[in-house]
Amino acid sequence: MAKGDDAVRKKKNKVLRKRLNADPSTLSTRIAGIIAAKQRRKQGKRRQCEGMCFTLPTPEDPFNEGIRKKEPKAKKKKKLKAKKLISDMNSEKVEDKQKVKASPKTVVECLNAIQEAFVKDGTISGNKGKPVMVNTWGMKFWKSCSEGSDVLETSGGSSTVEQIAWIVSTAAAMFTKKVKGNANPFLLFLVPSKEKAIKIRSVCKHLKGLGVQTVSIHSGKSLEDQIDGLKSCEPDFLVSTPDRLLELIAVKAVDLSAISLLVVDGLESFAKDGSFEKIKSIREAVTGVPQTVIFNNSSDRITSSTQRKLLRKQFCTLSLYDSVTSQNA
Repeated sequence: MAKGDDAVRKKKNKVLRKRLNADPSTLSTRIAGIIAAKQRRKQGKRRQCEGMCFTLPTPEDPFNEGIRKKEPKAKKKKKLKAKKLISDMNSEKVEDKQKVKASPKTVVECLNAIQEAFVKDGTISGNKGKPVMVNTWGMKFWKSCSEGSDVLETSGGSSTVEQIAWIVSTAAAMFTKKVKGNANPFLLFLVPSKEKAIKIRSVCKHLKGLGVQTVSIHSGKSLEDQIDGLKSCEPDFLVSTPDRLLELIAVKAVDLSAISLLVVDGLESFAKDGSFEKIKSIREAVTGVPQTVIFNNSSDRITSSTQRKLLRKQFCTLSLYDSVTSQNA
């Protein structure tokens, strides 16, 4: 009995499906070539010989030898659009790799936050003002701190706004990398007056959005209120006058065991009001050996003696006008 057309068609389709689904290695060369050509046509890809069917030969190129598959262009490496400051800071070599190096990225984030706040509140002009991060002194300070050196600043008697910005930004990067999570202050900024404490606090407050809490302690507020503020805030940075800080130490309202960076702003000013002994007492209350930064422009014998007691044997002398130099205490 003859088979119907449907049965014949089903049998042919079954054979085709077997060929398409079969392993190419088991097929004949001819069938495998047909299947491969069909797949290339669907993908829009053709062999070099197949291209001859669509290109007429010319007297200059009778065999279409000029048609060659274009070599894929080498992928261009995307240039990282990192800020020049970060690349410069990363290129700086730190002699002791065991020292805590302040992350350049974190430093730049802090400086940007301070810069934007300065422009917003009118401290500097957005068009004419020089960016805070464009500061040679700041780069040298960051490198010295990353190497674990103490710093003696001899430009003048007190710190400028730009210097404060670089100090607290570097400290924030070191704090984030080293002891974040500790409830005790990391940075202690000793200042001679209430006005200076408020000035430094006005710079540090712009880092609150980055998770850095700052508290200023000085006269003008009751001791009880400041004790309550320390308990509720748990500051990372502490800005204080020596008198009020010693009062807090006496009642055990502040713990200086985690202080890793001590800044004495205006050693010459402390000499005028006889605060040297108070500074020594505060230093004794700080356990461990913190990095120390001293702003001093006096060659007075008593001032120099106190300076030697605060600084470690190896320290760097830094100035707005000169290059950084290493000295021995």
